[in-house]
Formats: sequence, C-alpha cells, structure tokens
Amino acid sequence: ADYVLEPLGISVTQAPKAESKGAAASTDPGVTGTTVWDAAVVLAGYMAQWREDLSSTQTRSMAMPAWLPAERVIEIGAGTGLAGLSAMAAGAVLGSVVLTDLPALVPLLEKNIKANRGVLKANLHRVTAKPFVWGPAVPLAPDGRPFDLIIGADICYRESMVDPLLSTLLATMGSARHTADDDPIIDGLESRSPHALLALGLEHCPSAVERLFRALKADGLSIDMAPPEAFHPEYTSPHTVCIVHVYRA
Repeated sequence: ADYVLEPLGISVTQAPKAESKGAAASTDPGVTGTTVWDAAVVLAGYMAQWREDLSSTQTRSMAMPAWLPAERVIEIGAGTGLAGLSAMAAGAVLGSVVLTDLPALVPLLEKNIKANRGVLKANLHRVTAKPFVWGPAVPLAPDGRPFDLIIGADICYRESMVDPLLSTLLATMGSARHTADDDPIIDGLESRSPHALLALGLEHCPSAVERLFRALKADGLSIDMAPPEAFHPEYTSPHTVCIVHVYRA
C-alpha cells in the first residue's frame, strides 16, 4: 500500500506484511522498516511547513531553522524513506540526501526514490539509497565528505537500539571523547557542527528514548525539543512523538 504526504506530494510504498510493531517486529527489521510509522509522518509534516511555494491552504508556512538548508544529509533507519524524501522536497537540502538502512531494505528505498521522480524532478539524482549498519564508522556523503545533517524517525523503540544508535550519532556528529589527535575526520566534524533532527516515538519504549537523551547530553550535545505548536496541524502527535534538534553548542 502507498502512503502519500499530501503537502509535498511525496508517495512511498509500504510492504503489505508490515502490520504492527509487536512481537514479530521486535525480531524482524524487515517488518518495521517497510511501514510508515507515526514519527516519520510527523517529521515529514514538520518539514513540509518550510516550503514557501506550497499551494495547500491548509499548510501554514514556518521559517526554516537557521542551521538549514544542509549540504549533505543522511537519513538513518530510513525504512520507506519518507523523511529523507520530504527533506529534499521541502527545500532543506542544498546537495545530496542518502537514505540508509539495512541491506535488505535498500531495494524498497530505491523504488520509492524512483516513484517520486515527478515531485523531485531535477533533484531526483541527488537522492540515493545505501546500506548502512549503525556503529562507530563515520558515514560519508557521495562527495566523500562528512554529513552535516542526520535525520531519523522512529529509530529508538527498543533498549537494544540505544547503544548502536548512540554510536552512529556520535560518530557522525563528532564525540567530545575524541580529539584531533584521535581522528582528523571527527575533528573536522566538530568544527563544522553537524546537526541531527530526530522524531522519536514515545509509546513503545520511552525508557530507551530517555537513555539516549541522557547519553547524548553526557557527551556535551544539546537537545532542543520542538513545542507542540510547531508541529504541522494535520500531522501532529505531540503526546506520542517528540521532535528534537540535537547539536553541539
């Protein structure tokens, strides 16, 4: 089944077997990764407000944050790619967007990129899909340089996800535990001050989200939570989804 984000016209295919984030989903990333979950919809709607040329009268215009647009964007745990595709369509990207997930999910991401050729138009070639497994490795953009924006939706719904997710965020954003002598790539990341924009579900495992926040703050990162009034009025769920901006002040 297809899901369409009306304000941007982005359409993504969902696999029919993905029905719930229950016991099966907890052991099968192919189930969770092929469904559009609430956090992705809320994040995509949030970004849609940045478009200045939206024709829908139901969509209000909201100023894009000062740290955007970004040059090189990575979506981690992309699943269907809704958030990353929406970032490009909303004008939040100057350069490239790389949608990443486990290798088995890359074909679905590639399918959804092609399905949005009519919306992305000349920007279609700037969106790609790549496999990426969370961990300490620093992912690089197609031009070989580090990413300056990480986006992710519903990527922390089990306790077991916190450590690899934290490792990926710190590797991409630069950890305070590293110095220039440790890793020149990390040092370069710190000097560029990458940002992360995450939409996290609060229903499935709030303790995992809380632990992630504590660990990020312990590494010196700042976390700003978007207020409910900043959410898109038609794509809002402030009691079950939080949108956070993570950055190194």
